[in-house]
Amino acid sequence: MAPEPTAAAAAGGAKLLAAALVAVSAYAGEFAPVVLCAVAGSFWPVTDSQATTKFAGAKLMARLVLTALVLTGLVTLVAVRTTGIDTEHLRGPVAFFIALFGERWRDPAEVIASIKRALTGVSK
Repeated sequence: MAPEPTAAAAAGGAKLLAAALVAVSAYAGEFAPVVLCAVAGSFWPVTDSQATTKFAGAKLMARLVLTALVLTGLVTLVAVRTTGIDTEHLRGPVAFFIALFGERWRDPAEVIASIKRALTGVSK
C-alpha cells in the first residue's frame, strides 16, 4: 500500500515546483514568470505562518505575491544597472526571493541574522 500523503510531502513537491519555475522563468514570457515565481516563493512563508484558516493563508499568499509584483520591477532595474544581466533572466528569481522573504523583509536585521544562522548552523 502507498503511504498517505502528508504536509511534508506536499511541501517537498512545492519546493520542487518552485525550483523548476525559477529555472525556466526566462523562457515563459514577460510577466507570467513573475507571478508564478512569486507564488512559488510565497509557499515557504505560508507554510511557516501561524494562519489558522485557509482564508488567512490565502490572504497572506496574496499579500506576498502582490508585494513581489510591485517590488520586482524596481529591484530588477537596480540589479540590471549594477550587474548588466538581462532583465529576462532576473525577473523570475527576484520575484521568487522577494516573496520568499515574506514578512521578514520589513526587518533587514532579522533577515541578515537568519542567513547568518543558516550558514553557521546555529539555531536561535
